[in-house]
Parts: sequence; C-alpha cells; structure tokens
Amino acid sequence: MNVLEYNRAVRESGLPAPARHICLTLSSLADPSTGIIPARFQPSYKGLAKMTGMGRSTLIRWVRVCEDAEFIKKCAPTVQAAWGDKETNDYLLTLPTGPDSGLVPDRDQSEPAEDEQVTGDQSQNGTSPESGLVPDRDRTSPESGHEVKPSNHNQNPTTSSSAAPPKEAPQEPAEKPKKSRTRKPEPYRDDVEEICTYLADKIEANGSKRPTITNAWRREARLLLDEPRPIAVTVDKVKRAIDWCQPSDAEAAQDADRAFWRPNIMSMPTLREKYDRLRLAATKPKTPGRGNAQQSQGAGWRAPDRSDTSSYYARSKPQD
Repeated sequence: MNVLEYNRAVRESGLPAPARHICLTLSSLADPSTGIIPARFQPSYKGLAKMTGMGRSTLIRWVRVCEDAEFIKKCAPTVQAAWGDKETNDYLLTLPTGPDSGLVPDRDQSEPAEDEQVTGDQSQNGTSPESGLVPDRDRTSPESGHEVKPSNHNQNPTTSSSAAPPKEAPQEPAEKPKKSRTRKPEPYRDDVEEICTYLADKIEANGSKRPTITNAWRREARLLLDEPRPIAVTVDKVKRAIDWCQPSDAEAAQDADRAFWRPNIMSMPTLREKYDRLRLAATKPKTPGRGNAQQSQGAGWRAPDRSDTSSYYARSKPQD
C-alpha cells in the first residue's frame, strides 16, 4: 500500500471530516512508496493536535473513530515508557477489510490462495503481485524502516495485528480556572455616606475632578469609624481632619503643612491609611521660622533696621 492508495480510500470512505483530517495528516508523515511512518516522524498527541488544529481531548476522541473504522492502528507505549522515556504513540496506516473494500483481509495476506502461483520471495513475504499490500509483520520490522522501541516489553512487533491494544498514556491534568474574588457591596450607613460625600465635596471645591464614591470608599470609611483605636474616631473628628488636609488656596499659602497634605489625600483609602499621621501633624506646635509670616514675626525674630545708614556703614567699615 502506498500513500496515494490510502488517501484515495480515505476520500472515498464515509468517515466524518475530523477523522479524515487526522488520517490525511498521518499519511503526510508516511513514506510515499510504502505508506509507513518512520519512527522519527511518529507524532505525540500534543504534536498531532498542533498539526490538525484540534484540542487534545477532541483529537483523542476522533483517533478512536479512525481506529474503529480500521484506517489506522495505534500502538501506545507503557505508562513507564511514556512518562520516563518520553515515548510517543506509534501509528500504522491500514485499509479496512470488508466485502465492499476490494482488499484481501489481513488474515489472508500471509496465506496465498490455492489457485495462486507463489514464488519463493512471495512465499516469504506472504504477498501476491495483485495485492500490492505490505503485511503487518513487515510494517513494523526494522528492515522496512520502522524502528522497534526496546521499552515496549509487552508487545511483539511481529504480531502487532493480533496483539491486544495497550493502555493509553495518561492525560495531562487540566489547569483549574482561577476564581475571581468579588466583594459584597457595603451596606448603606448614614455616617459612612456623610464622610465620603464630605471628602468628595472638599476635593471638588479645590478645583480637582470630583472623585467617584465607590464600594472601596465606603468600606474604608466604615473601617475608619469602626476599627478599635486608643482614641475613638467619630464623624466630627473625620470631618475636622478633612478640613485640615484640604485647605483652600489662601489657607494653603499660610500653612505649609496643610499645603503638603492637600495633594496627598485624594481618596478615602488614603485618608484611612494616613489618619494617625494627619492627627499628629495637625496637633503639633508651630516652631519658630516655620508656618505663616505672622507666627514667624511673633517668635522674636526681627530684621535689621537700615534707616540710619551712617551708623550701619560705620559698623560694617573695617577698623584700622
């Protein structure tokens, strides 16, 4: 049997389209004159799935259909050989036998008919000039180009047609889909909505885009009010903290600390994270040389008086 005869038989068969695709793909790997797939071209399930564009489970299902239709024979390695030696399946192209196939059955290929003249070479090979088929024992023999793998101890390469089909290699475990975490919506609370709306109004009043009050805002506001602290947090205290960290332009110009915190507190999660630092910054005493100009002048620092120029230059003139 050559590849042309096999392809013609596949095209004229009643196989479904996916099964034909698999058979024609395997025939493209075989030797054109003998129809035997060399050992170095024997594909694995992964390689055959890539060639045909099918998924692994779909490919395995349609390979069984091709086997049931007697268009291919699959010889799978043992589990130890598949996992340890990385061996793959061996595929053999065959033609179905039946009353309408026009082919000699496999059991008659090695036994010539009574009225058939068999020469010495033909009796050894078990073929006739009219059959044009290679017997099963020659398809897997080393002389015909098929490498016999030593790890398959349980199967006899010379009687592959009568050997029981070995177990298939275990399938690779499919990856479990990752579960997406979805938080439950926060229950409505008046105090939570009040401080969230208050912070959003302050940010918008300073000329920024009004932030959206999301479920994360409400969750952080609830935790800010409910989580245990040495000093209890109330709605009024949170509002005073928002007023201090979101000053107007005129207030920010008078106080450098409040001007520093205004662009850094732009959301409720950040307010909860920095609440303790805001409380300490708002209550710390002003030091001389910092803060607004009025506080600096009230600290006792005074600029030199240059109204009397004669005395000023007399003090700066070097002594002889």
